[in-house]
Amino acid sequence: MRDDRTALYRLYGDSDRLLYVGIAFVPRQRWKTHARQKPWWDKVMLREIEWFPSRGEAEAAETRAIETEHPQYNVLGREPSSRAARTEGVNTPGLQTRPIEETLAGLDARRKSLTAGLPDPSERQKVRKEYGLTQDDLASVLGVHRITVSAWERGRFDPSGKMRELYMGLFAHMKAQVDRESGAEEVVGAALEDS
Repeated sequence: MRDDRTALYRLYGDSDRLLYVGIAFVPRQRWKTHARQKPWWDKVMLREIEWFPSRGEAEAAETRAIETEHPQYNVLGREPSSRAARTEGVNTPGLQTRPIEETLAGLDARRKSLTAGLPDPSERQKVRKEYGLTQDDLASVLGVHRITVSAWERGRFDPSGKMRELYMGLFAHMKAQVDRESGAEEVVGAALEDS
């Protein structure tokens, strides 16, 4: 039985700039190819991998990442596909186009649905700090790099797949603990004011 486990990888440059998002069965092998073929490869300072159980799931996550995170060197969605180039100028009855405003509204609605359930990025940072964790601490617990946590907290992109579930669960735990401690402090403060 073939193992379809596929990696979604993100390549970062300086200042946490997302350079490229891709998928591969063997990321290190793909990176060697990038090193030979991509003129931007020397800018890569950090590599991040997220594993998916199937290639289809990884492809879907890659598409979402490119659409929402806007990596500098990905061309998916920026250039016409070879198929589109071959059919340019061909009469295609029944083909409907949408006004750009409608397309942008649809993308915005999709982005909002993908972030549903996640707290606002500033709230993520506030709760983490009140809980007493650094970005490095949280990254270590989740098995990601600090740059990833930083990007989540600045709203550059959001966790996806199983990492999203794990992050949301951990955030809920931290928030509940912070709220409990905050409530206890308010009760003690009110009791001191009454005496």
